[in-house]
Amino acid sequence: MMNELRSDRIEAADDVIGANTGVSTAAEVEGESEAWQDSRSSDGRAARAKGLGQLVSLPVFAELIGGFGASVGATILATRVADGVLSHQTKTFDHTILDKARATRHTHKKLTDPAMTALSAAGEPRALYPLAALTAAWLVTQEQADDAVLVMLAVGGSAGLQKVLKRMVHRPRPYWKLPFPRSRVSGSSFPSSHATMTLATYGAMAFFLSRKRVAPPEGTEGKEEPKRVTTRRRIAARIWAPVLLFCGLVGWSRVYQGVHNPSDVLGGWLAGGIWMLTCSAVATRS
Repeated sequence: MMNELRSDRIEAADDVIGANTGVSTAAEVEGESEAWQDSRSSDGRAARAKGLGQLVSLPVFAELIGGFGASVGATILATRVADGVLSHQTKTFDHTILDKARATRHTHKKLTDPAMTALSAAGEPRALYPLAALTAAWLVTQEQADDAVLVMLAVGGSAGLQKVLKRMVHRPRPYWKLPFPRSRVSGSSFPSSHATMTLATYGAMAFFLSRKRVAPPEGTEGKEEPKRVTTRRRIAARIWAPVLLFCGLVGWSRVYQGVHNPSDVLGGWLAGGIWMLTCSAVATRS
């Protein structure tokens, strides 16, 4: 009984001290927390609205046009060099890799045929468009509408890019025929549309995912401990490594199926890579 009375007195004294010293009650702390979260949410909405506004600004539009033009220009220049000054080396390179692809197909047909068909299908527009749309929808739910727009720009822009390049470069398909039905193909062999669109699309997705996962805490840029910086870089490498490997395998599948020369795939990676970097640069500054 005495212990209970003593406990009640202590609690009462604590209440008096808390009231006199201005210590916040649990309800007050909770209210302050909710107010802080509401303020942070409002700041986030304002920042996202600003980001979307910047995406439709003239400087960003000029940057996207410039990136598209740089991609076309660099790829055309590389093609002119490969088909001109280095034509002999390019043909030797293409024929050597094509022969290796044919040898691989003869040796491991049962294993490689289904795998290469699946990889090639993963680079088809009918696979890339829905995947990009789903990624964009997820980014919208994460309140990253500006990134969602850029993902769709990455896939849509790469589709337009490869069409422009195919109209400008008229290169025949590989000289040899595989002993099994080839994939349905059309148009110029250069560049590989699969290589162009997969690197641009999957690369953009990897960029936005790695940026979300490894971004330093707000206000700590340049002040982080070396260990944390190293950890963030490792996380980014774990995201990028499988994406780049996958894009490489998709490109190889097109050579394996006999629908592209290896140099067509390299040209596609060059074009898609520049466009992906353009979209990433716009996202970084928006």
